[in-house]
Amino acid sequence: MKKFSLGEAAEAINGKLYNANPETFVEAVGSDSRNIVPNSLFVAVKGEFFDGHKFCRSAVENGALCVLSHEELDSNIPHILVSDTKYAFLDLAKWYLEQFNIPVVAITGSVGKTTTKDMIYSVLSEKYNVLKNEGNYNNEVGMPLTIFNIDESHEIAVLEMGMNSFGEIHNLSKVATPEVCVLTNIGNAHIGKLGSKEGILKAKSEIFDFADKNAVAILNGDDELLKKLSHKAGSTLFFGTDEAAFCRARKLDDLGVKGSIWRVYMDGDNFMITIPLPGDYLIHNAMAAICTGRHFGVDNKSIAEAIKNFKPSKNRIDLIEINGITLINDVYNANPVSMKAMIDSLSHSEGRKVCIFGDMLELGEDSEDYHEEVGRYAGKAKVELLMCTGEFAPLYENAYKQAGGKACKVFESVENLIEEAASYLKKGDTVLVKASRGVRFERVIDRLKRCL
Repeated sequence: MKKFSLGEAAEAINGKLYNANPETFVEAVGSDSRNIVPNSLFVAVKGEFFDGHKFCRSAVENGALCVLSHEELDSNIPHILVSDTKYAFLDLAKWYLEQFNIPVVAITGSVGKTTTKDMIYSVLSEKYNVLKNEGNYNNEVGMPLTIFNIDESHEIAVLEMGMNSFGEIHNLSKVATPEVCVLTNIGNAHIGKLGSKEGILKAKSEIFDFADKNAVAILNGDDELLKKLSHKAGSTLFFGTDEAAFCRARKLDDLGVKGSIWRVYMDGDNFMITIPLPGDYLIHNAMAAICTGRHFGVDNKSIAEAIKNFKPSKNRIDLIEINGITLINDVYNANPVSMKAMIDSLSHSEGRKVCIFGDMLELGEDSEDYHEEVGRYAGKAKVELLMCTGEFAPLYENAYKQAGGKACKVFESVENLIEEAASYLKKGDTVLVKASRGVRFERVIDRLKRCL
């Protein structure tokens, strides 16, 4: 992080500084009082279920030199008083980013945005020093925290933008003013709040609200809704299966859970890539990264090398080999599109095919239909054992069996599944473990790693 003074911060966000020297320098920014470091600015974020203002004193006791607050604090607590910390924090991040002359690549979409972000980071890192947001730091708190990690050594920022409702990506776009806008697809995630796929498209399209006037849009041309956005940026690059797409690919070989080999055609040129993870759907993530790499001048050989060596974020398509059993750890999140895509991947694996599923959340009034759809898909894909738990587990089970599924075990709770799942597995199995993040299925993975 590049240091800045408390006086500069207060001026940037139209705040009033109390009980602190304006010449004092901030060396870090944080929003968790438990992890605060010395000489940092603590941001008292107020959310739906928490209020950081309750922890201002403990943040100072732990080393924070000042607090960003929209509540008046005790006279002995150094603080910058603003009207709303949420918007002040976004404004401060925008001001800080403007101190650096680096382009921003912004990524959003319903499915695959984190994997796409990680692939883009991998490709661009072949030529540049790149910063990206880690984990789930993609919202109105996480993305600003990421931005404060930028320093003079960075040449490009790759920022994933997530959302739960209208207006959130609008706010993130205002901070980032992206030069490249990447959209992966429009699916069903958050449809319960946004009402329809058209509503989701509208919310995701906010990425263009403050984009650079010459911004490049990199869009999935196989998504009919995204085709409507070709006018949103200065120029548009489509990737997909259409012959007219700027970047397209043809599958050459399937390596099962070890990945796949493709030939990529782009701008009159072609080259081979190896994706080291299961799932044909990953070619769309790769093509988005390839287009981004081409925009920034990364050569084909370097692009292919970056994709071949790509490592996904934690709990995403992580292959774990334990005593002859292969676990596909994909517990970070789930929705109908990603569930079916991973079932497709599992179908190419060797040995007995097993799924361990939890609920898919935030799917609105059609939740039951979506869970039945996934259960039916697993049955038709000849998954040989389905283990599931949660509110919608009976729907998984019934649809799976109706579609020809062989064996299904429904557990009363996640805790019961955690205790017993390992006893149903045997050497040679390939096991897909997947659920929405709120189900916390990483606990299942942790137990299986200990017990198998």
